[in-house]
Amino acid sequence: MSWFHTDFQNRTGIKVPVTEPKGEIYLTPDELAKRPEGRYWVVIAGGKLDMTAKVWSTAYWQRTVDTLRSYGIRCVQAGGTFARHFHPTLHNVEQYVGQTRNERDFFALIAGAEGVICGITGAMHIAAVYDKPCVVIAG
Repeated sequence: MSWFHTDFQNRTGIKVPVTEPKGEIYLTPDELAKRPEGRYWVVIAGGKLDMTAKVWSTAYWQRTVDTLRSYGIRCVQAGGTFARHFHPTLHNVEQYVGQTRNERDFFALIAGAEGVICGITGAMHIAAVYDKPCVVIAG
Protein backbone atom coordinates (compact mmCIF):
# COMPACT_ATOMS: atom_id res chain seq x y z
CA MET A 1 0.00 0.00 0.00
CA SER A 2 2.81 2.41 0.70
CA TRP A 3 4.93 1.83 -2.42
CA PHE A 4 3.40 4.75 -4.34
CA HIS A 5 3.99 7.04 -1.36
CA THR A 6 7.61 5.87 -1.03
CA ASP A 7 8.20 6.30 -4.76
CA PHE A 8 6.66 9.79 -4.70
CA GLN A 9 8.87 10.75 -1.75
CA ASN A 10 12.00 9.38 -3.47
CA ARG A 11 11.23 11.37 -6.64
CA THR A 12 10.12 14.62 -5.02
CA GLY A 13 11.53 14.69 -1.50
CA ILE A 14 7.99 15.31 -0.22
CA LYS A 15 6.76 12.90 2.46
CA VAL A 16 3.10 11.96 2.04
CA PRO A 17 2.06 9.44 4.72
CA VAL A 18 -0.39 6.63 4.07
CA THR A 19 -3.53 7.53 6.01
CA GLU A 20 -6.07 4.95 4.77
CA PRO A 21 -5.51 1.49 3.23
CA LYS A 22 -7.56 2.34 0.13
CA GLY A 23 -7.51 4.44 -2.99
CA GLU A 24 -9.35 7.64 -3.77
CA ILE A 25 -11.53 8.17 -6.84
CA TYR A 26 -13.42 11.42 -7.29
CA LEU A 27 -16.43 11.61 -9.58
CA THR A 28 -18.21 14.68 -10.94
CA PRO A 29 -21.89 15.29 -10.18
CA ASP A 30 -22.67 14.42 -13.82
CA GLU A 31 -20.85 11.10 -13.47
CA LEU A 32 -22.65 10.32 -10.22
CA ALA A 33 -26.00 10.98 -11.93
CA LYS A 34 -25.39 8.01 -14.28
CA ARG A 35 -26.50 5.34 -11.84
CA PRO A 36 -29.78 3.69 -10.90
CA GLU A 37 -32.10 5.61 -8.62
CA GLY A 38 -33.01 4.23 -5.25
CA ARG A 39 -31.37 1.67 -3.02
CA TYR A 40 -29.49 -1.31 -4.49
CA TRP A 41 -26.58 -3.68 -4.06
CA VAL A 42 -24.17 -4.42 -6.92
CA VAL A 43 -23.57 -8.10 -7.69
CA ILE A 44 -20.63 -9.24 -9.82
CA ALA A 45 -21.32 -12.93 -10.46
CA GLY A 46 -18.85 -13.59 -13.26
CA GLY A 47 -15.18 -13.98 -13.69
CA LYS A 48 -12.33 -14.53 -16.10
CA LEU A 49 -11.79 -17.64 -18.18
CA ASP A 50 -8.11 -17.71 -17.20
CA MET A 51 -8.88 -17.80 -13.45
CA THR A 52 -11.97 -19.93 -12.94
CA ALA A 53 -10.86 -21.02 -9.44
CA LYS A 54 -12.15 -17.63 -8.25
CA VAL A 55 -15.65 -18.19 -9.69
CA TRP A 56 -18.57 -19.21 -7.48
CA SER A 57 -21.38 -21.44 -8.77
CA THR A 58 -24.12 -19.66 -10.74
CA ALA A 59 -26.72 -21.57 -8.71
CA TYR A 60 -25.29 -20.12 -5.49
CA TRP A 61 -25.32 -16.61 -6.94
CA GLN A 62 -28.95 -17.06 -7.98
CA ARG A 63 -29.89 -18.37 -4.55
CA THR A 64 -28.16 -15.36 -2.99
CA VAL A 65 -30.00 -12.74 -5.06
CA ASP A 66 -33.31 -14.58 -4.61
CA THR A 67 -32.83 -14.57 -0.83
CA LEU A 68 -31.90 -10.89 -0.83
CA ARG A 69 -34.95 -10.10 -2.96
CA SER A 70 -37.17 -11.90 -0.44
CA TYR A 71 -35.90 -9.37 2.13
CA GLY A 72 -36.66 -6.47 -0.21
CA ILE A 73 -33.03 -5.89 -1.22
CA ARG A 74 -32.70 -4.84 -4.85
CA CYS A 75 -29.69 -6.25 -6.76
CA VAL A 76 -28.03 -4.84 -9.85
CA GLN A 77 -25.85 -7.30 -11.75
CA ALA A 78 -22.82 -5.66 -13.32
CA GLY A 79 -19.61 -6.62 -15.05
CA GLY A 80 -17.60 -6.00 -18.17
CA THR A 81 -18.01 -7.79 -21.47
CA PHE A 82 -14.31 -7.87 -22.26
CA ALA A 83 -12.55 -10.77 -23.96
CA ARG A 84 -12.10 -13.73 -21.59
CA HIS A 85 -14.71 -12.34 -19.13
CA PHE A 86 -18.05 -13.98 -18.53
CA HIS A 87 -21.12 -13.17 -16.46
CA PRO A 88 -23.91 -15.74 -16.10
CA THR A 89 -27.33 -14.15 -16.51
CA LEU A 90 -29.04 -13.99 -13.13
CA HIS A 91 -32.81 -13.63 -12.74
CA ASN A 92 -34.58 -11.21 -10.38
CA VAL A 93 -31.84 -8.59 -10.81
CA GLU A 94 -31.50 -5.42 -12.86
CA GLN A 95 -29.06 -6.11 -15.66
CA TYR A 96 -26.11 -3.74 -16.01
CA VAL A 97 -23.64 -6.26 -17.45
CA GLY A 98 -21.96 -4.45 -20.32
CA GLN A 99 -24.09 -1.34 -19.68
CA THR A 100 -21.45 0.89 -18.11
CA ARG A 101 -19.73 2.76 -20.94
CA ASN A 102 -16.41 3.13 -19.18
CA GLU A 103 -14.74 2.52 -15.84
CA ARG A 104 -15.98 5.83 -14.39
CA ASP A 105 -19.59 4.75 -15.03
CA PHE A 106 -18.76 1.51 -13.20
CA PHE A 107 -17.25 3.51 -10.32
CA ALA A 108 -20.45 5.60 -10.12
CA LEU A 109 -22.57 2.44 -10.05
CA ILE A 110 -20.65 1.23 -7.00
CA ALA A 111 -20.51 4.69 -5.40
CA GLY A 112 -24.31 4.80 -5.44
CA ALA A 113 -24.81 1.29 -4.10
CA GLU A 114 -25.49 0.31 -0.53
CA GLY A 115 -22.92 -2.47 -0.94
CA VAL A 116 -21.23 -4.94 -3.25
CA ILE A 117 -21.17 -8.73 -3.47
CA CYS A 118 -18.43 -10.06 -5.72
CA GLY A 119 -15.60 -12.48 -6.19
CA ILE A 120 -11.97 -11.49 -5.93
CA THR A 121 -12.02 -8.62 -8.41
CA GLY A 122 -11.57 -4.89 -8.82
CA ALA A 123 -15.10 -4.22 -7.55
CA MET A 124 -13.99 -5.04 -4.00
CA HIS A 125 -11.29 -2.36 -4.20
CA ILE A 126 -13.74 0.16 -5.64
CA ALA A 127 -16.16 -0.62 -2.81
CA ALA A 128 -13.36 0.19 -0.34
CA VAL A 129 -12.76 3.54 -2.04
CA TYR A 130 -16.36 4.55 -1.36
CA ASP A 131 -16.57 2.91 2.10
CA LYS A 132 -19.23 0.47 0.92
CA PRO A 133 -19.76 -2.87 2.65
CA CYS A 134 -18.45 -5.65 0.45
CA VAL A 135 -18.94 -9.40 0.66
CA VAL A 136 -16.13 -11.13 -1.24
CA ILE A 137 -16.70 -14.74 -2.24
CA ALA A 138 -13.52 -16.62 -3.10
CA GLY A 139 -14.77 -19.31 -5.48
